[in-house]
Amino acid sequence: MEIIKEKSENCNLFIRLAGDSFERLSSDSLEKSFAELIDYSVDDIKELYLNCESVPFINSAGIGLLVRLHLIASRKNLRLYLGNIQPSVMNILRATNLDRDFNLV
Repeated sequence: MEIIKEKSENCNLFIRLAGDSFERLSSDSLEKSFAELIDYSVDDIKELYLNCESVPFINSAGIGLLVRLHLIASRKNLRLYLGNIQPSVMNILRATNLDRDFNLV
């Protein structure tokens, strides 16, 4: 799993997650990459859009990572949006009631 910065427009940053699942990520390295990307771009952006279309599965480590990414963005006064969520991932977010905490688009 890796973070790929996509087109930035209108003070928004679009990030695509590339890989096959949150299960196989190195959450520490991904979290660090995400934090560095935000630190580098924070003056230019107000909202982050995380494109999850390439993520068919999420486990507890992935849930923890999403929560930490949400906290990182919140500390920088940025809104984090999750988009293109696969049904299996959405089922987990609903089962954990996290669908109420994240901005889903």
